[in-house]
Amino acid sequence: MSAACLALLAACAAWPVRAASSESLARSAAAEAAGDAAQSWELASGAARQAPEDASVRARAASAALAARRYEQALEEASAALKLGGPTAALYQVRSAAQAGMGRHREALADAESALGLNPASAAGRLRRAQALEGLGQKRGALEDYRRAAELDHAQAPIYEEAYLRLARAPKHRRRLWAVAGAVLLAAAALSLLRRRRRSLHVRFGSVISLPPAGDDPPPGRVLAGRFIVGRALDRGTGAQQIYEGRDLEDRSRLIRRFMPSLEPRRGFRLSQAQAACRLRHAGLAPLEAAFEASGSSFVVQEPYVGETLISILEKAPGRRLPPESIARAARTLCEGIDAAHAAGLVHGRVSAREIIVEGDAWRLTGLGLPGAAHADIVPPEGDAETKEGDLYGLAVCLYEALAGDKPFSGPEGSLAKSEGRPASLAGRVGLPPGLDAFFARALQSDPARRFHAACELYGALRSLVTPAVH
Repeated sequence: MSAACLALLAACAAWPVRAASSESLARSAAAEAAGDAAQSWELASGAARQAPEDASVRARAASAALAARRYEQALEEASAALKLGGPTAALYQVRSAAQAGMGRHREALADAESALGLNPASAAGRLRRAQALEGLGQKRGALEDYRRAAELDHAQAPIYEEAYLRLARAPKHRRRLWAVAGAVLLAAAALSLLRRRRRSLHVRFGSVISLPPAGDDPPPGRVLAGRFIVGRALDRGTGAQQIYEGRDLEDRSRLIRRFMPSLEPRRGFRLSQAQAACRLRHAGLAPLEAAFEASGSSFVVQEPYVGETLISILEKAPGRRLPPESIARAARTLCEGIDAAHAAGLVHGRVSAREIIVEGDAWRLTGLGLPGAAHADIVPPEGDAETKEGDLYGLAVCLYEALAGDKPFSGPEGSLAKSEGRPASLAGRVGLPPGLDAFFARALQSDPARRFHAACELYGALRSLVTPAVH
């Protein structure tokens, strides 16, 4: 049999394996994006066993192993992919993170520098080198790389801010001295005023709590889920939700929300949705860190928001408007985040300018997985905002308000115009590109089936109207 025939037979025999591997890789990537690291690794490792000589398969397995914190496997898979497919910055970054996870910071530093050698403008490479330098005790160099990573990718800004607090603050012995001095002064004030005040049991809650705890408040200093420390009450809401100051065991600031059974089950808290939101990580979504039950209540923990709400930005902007090109740039990450939430089976239900945080040149959606009532302006004509279609309708209202400075349906005929899907015309307004009327006529259609079907589809249509200003 000729060599050509043998090669053809070998290729035909390998085809089912390649097809199965491709399917496993796609499912692995989807599981990792949805936050299921264990399933992602199981699928990717199975594909790697089927196709051990395929560099792309081994690279996917390395990424999945890293997400699942299987550092030895991540190192092994990344090294194999480098050997099979040649050096890439992404593989060196994965290997650097795996080395750091194993405590091998010098090796992690070497891999991070290899990644930067291939791509000096890589924010991820800077971040990996910063982590390696921090592990080696080189705080100044680490902090500089954290800062540079945040400059290259604004999504890294919270990581830089945490690193600054961690690496640039006063030494521990000085903090302890200040804590002792503060405790003495507080005790003297309490004795002189003959008043009992509660203080947190954690050093970062050393200030006197001015709002006396209610009878069912968790006591300050209580540790929840073994990780989060309760501080003073910030907002007791209407009784169904309370918000407390908090910190985690690494001394990072947190907000702790406590939920009781709601009188309105439709808008009440659902622990399963909050836990699903915790598993979803996307730059366009403000993340929840943890959701759990304790002592008969449900708790949700999150980082404090960075930045201002879109509504507050608009209130200060000339004419309550933002430039179309800046809106198109900023909305991209937000739209991708909304689509990621919908792909994970999550609906926000009240997308509005009050729920969007502006961080530099990016917009992020807050409140995913948390209860709340939708404002009348963003409720679609069909009357149900708690659907994917309702989220896209609310997004379109936000974009209209940011572009025009007012609501799409206002005036004495606003209700009728809304029911007919006729937003106020933007034709002829100074500074706005042509074509917006057709865009919003579709985005705010009274018939959900005739609107845009995904946030990124809506974003693409908007961006095309301001091209070439946006690239």
